Amino acid sequence: TLSSSSAASDVYKRQQYTMTTEKFNVNFRLDAYRQDERYTTLFDLEWDKVPSWTEYNAMISITPPVSDPKWRIDIYGQNITDEQNITHIGEATAPLGFNKSIWAREQATYGVKWTYNF
Repeated sequence: TLSSSSAASDVYKRQQYTMTTEKFNVNFRLDAYRQDERYTTLFDLEWDKVPSWTEYNAMISITPPVSDPKWRIDIYGQNITDEQNITHIGEATAPLGFNKSIWAREQATYGVKWTYNF
């Protein structure tokens, strides 16, 4: 299954494949999100420009081969290329000292999640 959506400055793509065996359904998924460069103020100043970036996430999901599975195991990675993706640059006003703040996406995160439905 391939799905995508796009806006004026971003593109989201998902590639997904499901493998079915006698004991399990295994779903492989890779997501890509691209954010174009943009300015964070009305004045389009060079020091307020956020550079473009792309983030990749991956997940493998395992479930039993039934229509309403009671459990699920997800093995996942977010920002798997460990990029420093800046999402916003802000500037405080005079009472706060005219400092700059930078917001960024989280570094690479990996994990395993087990879900059970009672």
